[in-house]
Amino acid sequence: MLHTNSAQLVSELESLGQLESRFSNIKLANLPAGKKRGHFSLVFRAHDDVLDRDVALKFFDQDPKKINPYRLLCFDREHELLSRLVGVNRCLQVSSPLSTYTFHIPSAGGMSYAIPVKYFVTDWYDEEIDGYFLNQEHKEALDKLATFNDIVLAIESLHKRHIFHRDIKADNLRGTVTKGVRELVAIDLGTAASYESASIATAYDGPAGLTTYSAPEAFGGLAGVRSVAHLTDVYALGSLLFELFSPDDFYSAYRVLNPDFDVRLFALVGEVSIATSDADRLVLWNEKSPRLFRGLTPLVLEGSGTTVPLAVADIVNDAIVRMTAPSLSARTAPLELIRRRIWSAIHCLENEAMARRRAAQASARRLATKRSAPRA
Repeated sequence: MLHTNSAQLVSELESLGQLESRFSNIKLANLPAGKKRGHFSLVFRAHDDVLDRDVALKFFDQDPKKINPYRLLCFDREHELLSRLVGVNRCLQVSSPLSTYTFHIPSAGGMSYAIPVKYFVTDWYDEEIDGYFLNQEHKEALDKLATFNDIVLAIESLHKRHIFHRDIKADNLRGTVTKGVRELVAIDLGTAASYESASIATAYDGPAGLTTYSAPEAFGGLAGVRSVAHLTDVYALGSLLFELFSPDDFYSAYRVLNPDFDVRLFALVGEVSIATSDADRLVLWNEKSPRLFRGLTPLVLEGSGTTVPLAVADIVNDAIVRMTAPSLSARTAPLELIRRRIWSAIHCLENEAMARRRAAQASARRLATKRSAPRA
């Protein structure tokens, strides 16, 4: 449920004829089926009457519990990072400066308070990819592998600019088709950071993004360490690859397979907690994690409900194991290598499909020849 302040802001914006004498038909977009998506922002779909196209308006949520210096600075940093990505392929495109909307909240005494609310405008992307995960059994394997390749390309584009998303999940990825070519981008960079970004928080006691896609090191105070942020993104991508072919979520399935994982992780976090700096914490983590994570069973696609084709199961499972290794030292496969592995799986399935088509055509020709042959 939206907070009263947030609901009031939504109502006010949706009732506007135009915002900035430019944006019309404003409708809240991140509240599907009564459940708000995104933690700290309200995203609206609107029409840009100047450019005659749809755009996204991103406003900071006015729930008092969410208004704190850290989150406000994250909102500012998101716009700053997006401004660096203008013109970069496979990246969310921002199309406005960071602006302020004056929102009036009524008080019990009949007065109202003027509240400045920050917002900015980005391109709108129509395609949600949630269906690939919520209904993965109804999607073709080739389509799923191609979609995963597009996801990796989007994150790779960020990483090449030294920007790390840190909250990769299905509903933070959207697509569009431009000149007949489908392109996915990562949206909601509210938790993103770059090598050059100044630290906003002095310490992290947990992940920067959603817990269920967060790598083990994010629970050990390393969520803000820039030198391992790309590996945290890789872990989330590996979790998504597993979920493209399984009805189970990676986080839960891994713990069912390794019931003592959280105990091991808790012990490791305790050993690392004595460190007083990120550098020392990282040294301790790399030193102690191989021992505490030794003997864990990698999660792969197998058993009931798994939809990965047998012909490419080894390739896909190898990528999942590489990307979701709990130790940083073992999670070293670059995204380019992962994409090559995914493409080898795609080519394998394409060749298999071609062989089936040729066999069917040959069978049809034999049958036609047999039917047309003269009888003795």
